[in-house]
Amino acid sequence: MSILQLFSVYLLLGIVRALFKAECDLVPADFVFLLDSSGSETSRGFKTQLAFISNFTSNFEVGPDKAQFAAVTFSTSVYKNFYLNEHQDQASVLDAINKIAYRDGETYTDLGLNYVRQNVLTVCGDYPADIAFLIDSSGSESGSNFENERNFISMVASEFSYGYNDTMIAVSQFATVARTDIFFTQYPDKTALMEAIARISWMNGESNTHLGLRELAHNVFHTKHMHVHGHHHGHQSVTYGPRSQSTKIAVVLTDGQSLEPLLTRKSAATLHAMGVEVFAIGMGRHVDSSELLTIASDKDHIYQVPTTNDLESIHTKIVDAICKLKVPPPTTTPMPTTTKLPTTTVKQACGQKPADIVFLLDASESEKATGFAKEIEFVYNFARKFHIGPDNVQFGSVTFSSGIRNDFYLNTYHNRHDVLNAIQKIAYMQGGTNTSFGIQFVRENSFEPQNGGRQNATRIVIVITDGQSADPAATKHEAQLLHQQGVQVYAVGVGSQVDNSELKAISSDGTPILVGDFSLLHDIQASLETAACHGGT
Repeated sequence: MSILQLFSVYLLLGIVRALFKAECDLVPADFVFLLDSSGSETSRGFKTQLAFISNFTSNFEVGPDKAQFAAVTFSTSVYKNFYLNEHQDQASVLDAINKIAYRDGETYTDLGLNYVRQNVLTVCGDYPADIAFLIDSSGSESGSNFENERNFISMVASEFSYGYNDTMIAVSQFATVARTDIFFTQYPDKTALMEAIARISWMNGESNTHLGLRELAHNVFHTKHMHVHGHHHGHQSVTYGPRSQSTKIAVVLTDGQSLEPLLTRKSAATLHAMGVEVFAIGMGRHVDSSELLTIASDKDHIYQVPTTNDLESIHTKIVDAICKLKVPPPTTTPMPTTTKLPTTTVKQACGQKPADIVFLLDASESEKATGFAKEIEFVYNFARKFHIGPDNVQFGSVTFSSGIRNDFYLNTYHNRHDVLNAIQKIAYMQGGTNTSFGIQFVRENSFEPQNGGRQNATRIVIVITDGQSADPAATKHEAQLLHQQGVQVYAVGVGSQVDNSELKAISSDGTPILVGDFSLLHDIQASLETAACHGGT
């Protein structure tokens, strides 16, 4: 960097300082440094960049409600140095900047910009999550190995906003026995939580993984009433446990085969049945890969690292995977205050065959925007109960009024996060009730191989409508053609204006599902989920 360039940089710094000092004391700001670490920059030039961003950062108060800083380095590859919420005070940020390493290589600026856009500037879904970590504390995890596990938990936990309305953290261990060091809701703030994580000590002993999984199921993900000794008031009773309306997640770390593989499989199945999303992280070369598959919710929830030193390198992958589960519920309409949001009891692809499920949604004028919003809420809560993907359940959506709109095909999205986001974006249409057009479109397009239809899948259509179609004869005819293709059709009629005979004709078994109004759609969710599962047997 020339003297002239250096002067320009410090002139820019002076201007920025003057501009932001007045504003940023009042308004929070997120700053992301994208640093060129390529060969042409040289180590000396890179140090000048670090000096610049250190000087810049020192002008701001750092904190969640003030200024936050992130740093990403690019050359041939991209390196995440730290995220916006990783450092909560100025000293910590400056220390992190000081540790940023020069990488050398080519100048792939586009990779750096793309990484910042996709990773640093996304906001993790704000649906509350209860995340429990289960640490392998057996004999082989002594010394630095255990410390690496503990540091990994600190790194992942620090990425999330901690609090009763956001993310809560629990930590358990297993060796010969199992114990929980940190329960959900036990610590009032993130500082207290991080201090508690740092205090967790190694247990030593055998690898009774099943006891750790059982500890999560019986004590961590269940409400726990405990007597604790208070400093001022003697013994007092406290209640720790998960929240009813949270996404429940477990991250299990293990370095070997469990002593009781069958009991491990059984304990993991208990967790899965409770609706807990389980990630399994295998550490080292003695891990039983098939056992990881029984512990994890599915194969996409499995991670393996050569040593515990490599845990740090995958912590952002784990954070991203958790973020995909922390999808906010639909914002189209407030949730009914009398209804508890269902917990994420995620179903595996049920029966012998996976299911291809297409929703056909009435967006006609009689629905009104509020009614359609309830439909979307229903579809969202239905879809979030299934493992979604090419090997599991696939979802598509078609909306009809006077015309037809394909919202997305079965293969448009390949995971639950993307499907749920797409459902939230389905817009109201208004117009007439051309149900026959909708059924015809689904029959001719939705299950085609190029649109994701699978030969081995059970094909299911769920029609939701609040009125009589514009052409009842055509609707009955199109439904008949759909039945002849072997598609299971469920007809959901909402309100008092539905044509019962038409709904009978639409439904495969001649038995429509009737609900009084849109706010009651959630009452039939369980029966439809079961029907979808039985369709796959």
